Amino acid sequence: MLNQAYIFQLMHERKICTIAELSRILGVNYFTLRYGLIHGSLRLELAIQLANFFGVSVSSLLIDEKRYFIRSVLLHGQSTEYEVFEPQNMLYLMFCILSSELL
Repeated sequence: MLNQAYIFQLMHERKICTIAELSRILGVNYFTLRYGLIHGSLRLELAIQLANFFGVSVSSLLIDEKRYFIRSVLLHGQSTEYEVFEPQNMLYLMFCILSSELL
């Protein structure tokens, strides 16, 4: 679950007033970003892009920093969540992503 208050604090520090402005700066779809922020979950690549833009770790955008999840969204709107125990383990992250593509 995303820490929305922290994300909006980071936006305020950068003098970014709206989600529309943030989406233009990042070069991402406004509705995808807005939906993800409102519902508290972003696609992995968007979360990484947002964290890189603000210069923070992806885990700092989460409410509970001790639990990490990857949500895999399939083409027809189905989604699968995987809990990641060691976020530094890139092989495990790739396994989760590739496994979701095989479903």
